[in-house]
Amino acid sequence: MRPSIRRKPPPGPTLDDSLVLFCWLLGLIAAFGLTCWLCYRLLQMPPFVLLSPSLGGS
Repeated sequence: MRPSIRRKPPPGPTLDDSLVLFCWLLGLIAAFGLTCWLCYRLLQMPPFVLLSPSLGGS
């Protein structure tokens, strides 16, 4: 194994870290949106009505 030629990265968040964080946030938002969509399709009602019945509902 050869030693890596890469120099020591500068202090602070690098581009890779920012990209990973962005992808992670995007995935989290996508999962949340998909869950809400599935709840809406299955139950024909938005999920926040289930979470807080005092806000909505008949």
